[in-house]
Amino acid sequence: METDMSLSQVLGDIKNDSSWWGLRLKDAVANGLSWDAKCYAIHWEAYSCIRKL
Repeated sequence: METDMSLSQVLGDIKNDSSWWGLRLKDAVANGLSWDAKCYAIHWEAYSCIRKL
């Protein structure tokens, strides 16, 4: 799975297939549990903002 995506690509994919984002997020969490708390908080805040669009 491609991991280097721009924000515009992600937003387009969310609009076209919102279920895709859930799968992508689960995959990221499953493979990225080594994130430290600060990094996690930043990513979660960005995700939360995107969901509100």
